[in-house]
Amino acid sequence: MSRSEAEVRCQKAEELRQSGINPYPSLSVARTHTTQAMLAIFHDRLENGTNDPDKKEIKLTGRIVSKRDSGNLVFMDLRDESGKIQLKIEKKS
Repeated sequence: MSRSEAEVRCQKAEELRQSGINPYPSLSVARTHTTQAMLAIFHDRLENGTNDPDKKEIKLTGRIVSKRDSGNLVFMDLRDESGKIQLKIEKKS
């Protein structure tokens, strides 16, 4: 008899709680923007391929729904309640 994915996730979450770890630490990071707010702020810069001259610090929170590793680059899709954004992370040697 196999367990459903929901049962497995609930068991893993309970094991984390018993170890003193909150599996959903929503207050551990103070989010500054939603994904849609970030896209609205940087829309023109993203289209033109330019960098942010102000170098604003942005803190996004959400769930990573996919990850693609291609050598020195990693692409991740981050989803929150407002939408989804793709993150590009460059590995440093």
